Amino acid sequence: MDKKTEEKLRKLDKDEAFLKILENVSSIEETIKVFMDNGVEITSDELREAIRSANTDTELSDKQLNDVSGGAPSMTLANYKWFKILLNRI
Repeated sequence: MDKKTEEKLRKLDKDEAFLKILENVSSIEETIKVFMDNGVEITSDELREAIRSANTDTELSDKQLNDVSGGAPSMTLANYKWFKILLNRI
């Protein structure tokens, strides 16, 4: 995920109106539209993979290990409020 997208996701995570909208989505397609309407491009495959990864107990990927060892500031999707809302909705 590029830095510009990460910044948008951080801002959306603090946007109560955005979070409220997500509480009412019921499908991947609706979710993608909400993100697109807020300037974030995400595909259904990316969203499904993120949800699948959050719902399985897996080892860290090489990228995740590199980020941790390198002290990269990027958050995983699972750390966002909006992602936790989605896990309960779709």
